[in-house]
Amino acid sequence: MTLLEEEIIRHSSDQNTLITIGVFDGVHLGHQHLINELKKQAKERNLQSCLITFKDHPSKVLGQDDIKLILSLEERNLALSQMGLDQIIMLSFTPEISTVSATDFVGYLLDHLHMKGIVVGSDFALGRNRAGDATALRRLSHIMDFSVSVVSPVVIENQIVSSTAIRRALLSGNVSKARLMLGRNYHIRGTVQNGANRGTKLGFPTANLTLPGYLALPADGVYAAKAFLGEKEYNAVANIGSCPTFGQEEHRLEVHLLDFAGDIRGQVLKVEFVEFLRPEICFADAEALKTQISADISKARDILR
Repeated sequence: MTLLEEEIIRHSSDQNTLITIGVFDGVHLGHQHLINELKKQAKERNLQSCLITFKDHPSKVLGQDDIKLILSLEERNLALSQMGLDQIIMLSFTPEISTVSATDFVGYLLDHLHMKGIVVGSDFALGRNRAGDATALRRLSHIMDFSVSVVSPVVIENQIVSSTAIRRALLSGNVSKARLMLGRNYHIRGTVQNGANRGTKLGFPTANLTLPGYLALPADGVYAAKAFLGEKEYNAVANIGSCPTFGQEEHRLEVHLLDFAGDIRGQVLKVEFVEFLRPEICFADAEALKTQISADISKARDILR
C-alpha cells in the first residue's frame, strides 16, 4: 500500500463524492468559480462535494521551484472552510506521492472516497509526470466509470486568473490587479514586533511586522492600506522594505495607522494593501523623509476615502 492510499483511507467514508483536487493557493476568483461549480453539480447529483488539497506546494517539495505562497496554510484552510464544501481533505505531498500513476491515484479515489466524478480546471493534471490531464482523465473515465467536468478559467481584463498571475502582479507592486483576481485585497497578518522607534521620533509611529520568507510579497515600496486590530479597521500607510535612509538591512513591513494612538506591540495586525504609492527611496536626511511621509499620508487619505 502506498503512502497516498494510506492517507486517503484515513478520510474514507460511505458517502458518494464529487471531487476536485488542487493546491488552491490564494483561493482566488478562479478557485472560487471552480468550487462553486463543484458544489452546484454535487447538489444536482445528490453527491458530497469533496475538495482535496495539499499541505505543501508540489513544485516546492520536488525542488522544481522555490514558489512563494499567497496565503499561509492556516489562512488557506480558513478561506476554503468558508466555501461551504461538504468535505475538505488535506494531504501531505511527498516525493513518493509524485511517483503514483494517474490510474492508481484515480483508483484510490474510487475505492476509498466513492468518487463518482471529478471537476477540474483546464490546466489540471495529476499523477506521475502530470500524466493525468483532462484528456487522460476522460479516457480513464470510460474504463473506470466516473464523470469528468472541465471548468473554463475566469478571465479578467484579458488575463486568466491564476495564482501565478497574482504572484506576478504582487512582485510588480500592482496590488490593484492582484485584488481584481483575488476578489479581495491582498493581505499580510502578523504579530506586531518591537522596532527601533524611528517612526515615533519622526512623528509617525509604526507597527513593525516580520515578513515570512514563504509568502509572495508585494514589491518594496509604500502603499495605501487598511489595518485591522481584531474587528477594528483603520486607514493606514504601509512600507515594505529595509529603510535605506537609516542603513537598515532587515526586510520588514512597517505600518502607520492613521488617526490612532496606542501601544499595540504583541497584538495581531492584519494589513490589506489597497494601492501602490511610490517605490522605497533613500532620502538625504530625516527631515526629507518626514516631508515625504506627510505627502504619502495625504495621498493615502484621498485614495482610502
